[in-house]
Amino acid sequence: MKRIAFSLLLLVSALLMVTAGCDKVKDLASFDVRTNLPDYKFTLDSAIVSPALKMGGSEVLLGYFPAVVNIDSVFSHYGVDEADIQNSSFTMVQLTIDSPEGVTFDWLSSARIVVSTSPTLAGGVQVAHTATFSSGSSTITFIVDETGINSMVSNGVFYVGIYGILSGPLPVNLVGLALQSQIVYTVNPL
Repeated sequence: MKRIAFSLLLLVSALLMVTAGCDKVKDLASFDVRTNLPDYKFTLDSAIVSPALKMGGSEVLLGYFPAVVNIDSVFSHYGVDEADIQNSSFTMVQLTIDSPEGVTFDWLSSARIVVSTSPTLAGGVQVAHTATFSSGSSTITFIVDETGINSMVSNGVFYVGIYGILSGPLPVNLVGLALQSQIVYTVNPL
């Protein structure tokens, strides 16, 4: 009887060690991928955003775009057939005035970045926001929130929206803007 109990104890111990060992191997096989999303260039038209000023501090959608993360090509590049995506988040977001030269963000009091699986940005989550930025700035570097976007990255396509609260009218009729951003995610091969 003691022999059976001892054998059973050895078997359970061995199974626990194998299971724990698999997790360690899985952790060793995982790797992080940093991806710069393509720059999103868009034009703000004063005729479209001016009505927001009349509403006094109302948030307006400045622009939005689909972001594509080709997970299959990442897997192929690293020789992975199947994997889980974890720890996905934005690491950098920056908005710059491209044109005309000399225009600054003095007309903007705050901004935030929202991502969603919906092209209408319904159910979106905030991933970055602005702090106070200097008068005369033509580039804004956002504070990145610790918001996970695993399902969006795993999906391969998600939508990025740029919302802002205007503090005054646009200084010109058309302002060209560019959004640069970077995400990072962990690939855990199965």
